[in-house]
Amino acid sequence: MELRMLCRPGIGLAAIAPRVCRLAREIVGAEAASLFWLDENAMPLGFFHEDSPEEARFLFVNEFERLFVGEGEINVFALAQARGRSCGHLLTPPASYFRSNTYNLLVRPSGHHHCLDLRIDDPCGGQAVLLLFRGDNPAFNDDQVAALAAFEPFLRRAGTSGRAQWRSQIANSGHLLFDPATGLICAMSDTAETMLRDSNMVGQGLDLGGRLESAPRFLTSLYQPLVESGEAAACIDVPAGRLSVKATLLRSRESQDQVLATLNYETPSEIALIDPVLAKRLSPLRSEMLLFAAAGGARDAVSDALDISKEATKKHLAEIYRVMDVKRWDDLAEALWR
Repeated sequence: MELRMLCRPGIGLAAIAPRVCRLAREIVGAEAASLFWLDENAMPLGFFHEDSPEEARFLFVNEFERLFVGEGEINVFALAQARGRSCGHLLTPPASYFRSNTYNLLVRPSGHHHCLDLRIDDPCGGQAVLLLFRGDNPAFNDDQVAALAAFEPFLRRAGTSGRAQWRSQIANSGHLLFDPATGLICAMSDTAETMLRDSNMVGQGLDLGGRLESAPRFLTSLYQPLVESGEAAACIDVPAGRLSVKATLLRSRESQDQVLATLNYETPSEIALIDPVLAKRLSPLRSEMLLFAAAGGARDAVSDALDISKEATKKHLAEIYRVMDVKRWDDLAEALWR
């Protein structure tokens, strides 16, 4: 039920990655899990890993194309391009896998040996790969392949374009000033640096091995729109949410232009609502209806959103109103937090 509630709103895989990994680990039976989201060319954009050491994370973020793309490297890049079944390509890997950089620099340093994989084809053109890990024993089996494969339709739904209600922590904004001519960072707040270091963004030129000296590519790409229109903004997926950025052009007659970027970490309201909804111990359908209402969904849209008849909607709502001790749809959100 929790998986269905996570995935139905279509808020993206990155935002729900920590909870998806926990559920997959608990349901299938594993020691750790990770989720990677990729572009249309199967190159990783970002990831969440439950227990990856800093050294492995550094190599994946900074050296992926150099170390982990090539013959014998069976990782998210290769798995996303694999045809046929979507689950279980690493159930019995070839001997070359254990000689690869992927295994010896990423998997083994994390304390893992066995791996179970699931490919998720995003309807919007991107892809994702969910990986489960175990140590030396026992290996995964066919029953666990089937259990992980059952996640696929739900995760495909999560990758569709939904209407999430994003919440920003304005009080914890980060600020970064950079030179658009060189991309070098001129000044940066501690909050902004923490946001970037924790973002797990791949292919952005973020050197996690030392001091951050260059702005990531998604920030430097905002300069041209700033020059043309005077304003620019962007959002980029990160584990459990997204980074929203607003850029301001600072012009000076005496020196080069500079760009001030304000970063905010945003999380979808739906995620914070799931635990309170589950605590009400309603049926799966009624839980989804309560979540839809608490997240700001309209009463006249719930039947279509959950694919149920209007008659059934009335019946289930009557029971939800009784449990929540309210008389109107608009009172459900407030009642959930009582």
